[in-house]
Amino acid sequence: MTAPEAARSARSRLFHATDLYGGLVSPETRSATLDGSVPLRAAQSCPPFLAGNAAGIVLTLTRGIRVERRFGRIHADLEDEDGDLARRHAAALPALVSRGLLTRRRAESLRPLRVSGSSVFLFTGLLLAPEPGLALHLTHAGNRRSTFFRVAPLTVVREEHGTPLVLELVLEKDAPSRFRIAGEIATLLPLRSGSSVDLVEVEAQPGLAARHAAFYDAAYFDTKRDDPTGKYRRLKPPDPQPGGSAPVLTVARAGPGGNPPQPR
Repeated sequence: MTAPEAARSARSRLFHATDLYGGLVSPETRSATLDGSVPLRAAQSCPPFLAGNAAGIVLTLTRGIRVERRFGRIHADLEDEDGDLARRHAAALPALVSRGLLTRRRAESLRPLRVSGSSVFLFTGLLLAPEPGLALHLTHAGNRRSTFFRVAPLTVVREEHGTPLVLELVLEKDAPSRFRIAGEIATLLPLRSGSSVDLVEVEAQPGLAARHAAFYDAAYFDTKRDDPTGKYRRLKPPDPQPGGSAPVLTVARAGPGGNPPQPR
């Protein structure tokens, strides 16, 4: 199976996508070893690192966004020198409205790119419909994410005709005055419908921090100097929640970077 075929197969088990822009943003599976760029020792001995790299569907921007900060204001332009993207947008949205797949008000609110404050909003051209029983959680691009912006988290639930996927890219204060956004920009992670994600500061989850510190104790590092410990492989998954209640994924942030906590 080729890489594009594998990506299509993975997507088909998670969601259906209608692409109005013909590949502006490409949903793809990602190599656990980041195309062989990770150290051999990590590839051989660190399953959580590999699992994290390969998790979900990565969204790859195939055209660049030129971003510039002038006199305290953000300006952004999507590379479309041949006008192909503008033509696709002008043709697709009215067609969707006429077929009853989008309301006129919603279609008029969708633009390929717009700027508001310190955020760049990118309409990917994708209408996503998660498989029944699933939702899609949008987050950053993992170990290949840019440090110049962060992705505002978003949960995509199933709608009859698909949900237009709009990414909010929030520029960091220390981002350069001029830079280009392209390549892997975000990740879609499947969740069971009704699940929720709590993003909190680590101070709000002292028990989680204590378990993390206990795992990486002195004995772990003393053993690891000479040979992989296999400690990850001996971990047992948590017990199922009683009553079939929807799970809550808690992510605790320690230090700068990443997505800030959001209200539930």
